[in-house]
Amino acid sequence: MTYCVRQLTGTQERFEFARIASSAYPGFGRSPRENAEAVEELAAEPTNTFWGCFEGDRLLGGMRRLDLSMNYCGEFIDAGGLGFVAVGLGDKRRGVARSMVRSFLEHCQAQGIGMTLLYPFRPDFYHGMGFGFGQEGRLFALKPQALPHRVSPHAVRRLTDDDVNALGRCYRDFAVAHHGYCHKTCRELNALFGAKGLYGYETEAGLEGYVAFDFARAHHANALKNDLVIREWVWHNPRAFLALSSFLHSQRDQVDRVLFATQQSDFQFLSADPRNATDNMFNKHYHECYTGGVGLMYRMTSLPLLVKAIAHRNFNDMNCQLTVRVRDSFCPEHSGVYSLRFVEGRLCEAGEGVPSAIAIELDVAELSSLFMGSVEFSTLYRLGKVQVEPEAVNRLSRLFWYPMRPECVTSF
Repeated sequence: MTYCVRQLTGTQERFEFARIASSAYPGFGRSPRENAEAVEELAAEPTNTFWGCFEGDRLLGGMRRLDLSMNYCGEFIDAGGLGFVAVGLGDKRRGVARSMVRSFLEHCQAQGIGMTLLYPFRPDFYHGMGFGFGQEGRLFALKPQALPHRVSPHAVRRLTDDDVNALGRCYRDFAVAHHGYCHKTCRELNALFGAKGLYGYETEAGLEGYVAFDFARAHHANALKNDLVIREWVWHNPRAFLALSSFLHSQRDQVDRVLFATQQSDFQFLSADPRNATDNMFNKHYHECYTGGVGLMYRMTSLPLLVKAIAHRNFNDMNCQLTVRVRDSFCPEHSGVYSLRFVEGRLCEAGEGVPSAIAIELDVAELSSLFMGSVEFSTLYRLGKVQVEPEAVNRLSRLFWYPMRPECVTSF
């Protein structure tokens, strides 16, 4: 059966999609009407569109497409976001989701977009369609008294609606400095004011950091035992970080744990006691400090489009000629051999494969992660994910190395 994937038109089609989404994600606890209200609010933004997969006139499933602007190694590039992929309960195992993902990738490619991203409902499902893993997410659960407190917490103040422009500038400046971050929409920015707490550190130079948080009950039979759950924590410099940390430390009389989900791989260095609440140990000697997990995944639409989009990146001033054999079972038309030439760190061309000094072979998922900086080349080699002569590994590790792993707080 041939499906038609097209943009949803009118509130009735979007409501039908909301009904399907409520059944596909029952754990979110939203009714079809609540989902429909959320869809209508998102559809009003020019960066969001909703699409459906139809069999004749019948809607089988739907998805949300996002037009994102993402920091890639210091400059913002266009990226495609995919979210809210949902299929009707009676239409599973019919290739509906695969048809929608394929349509999404083709749409992005037609728009000249080289990189796409999504949050997987199941990582292996999307890895099979060529999406590679991003940076690991880690959930820390720290005692407030374990946080640094070397700056007066009174240097931090509550932010109000009047601070929305300052908050926007603060986030924008942070996103400019951090690989992987995406620009916020006005709706995303205003949503931070819906948190139970939104506090910022301000100097004469302006707002230099903020933390948005909610509270969650930490004990089923004790209403006075609560955790502070951080939605977003942004800081421009160490003093801003320490001021906000000191503010969180000052909540120790009310808060049992501070929960912070982050993609920073070294956040345990924050505290002399980074242990979480489990008291678990493993391998006899190691104290559990966080829960880790796979989240954001990335996929290039095609290697030539990605090369064009990231022409600004400096690959560590290196000179190198590569022949890259890409395996892409989901979009086999993008499988093939490509020639990449790096001149003084600049990636100059991507074309048909020609003989070169170094040849590598890998799947598009791992190649996407490699270009995003989520994984080092030496790691892919060590895990058998890339085929290459051993003597080339160190050189290619230097070529693809980037000082920042991709981080992103945009939710979709």
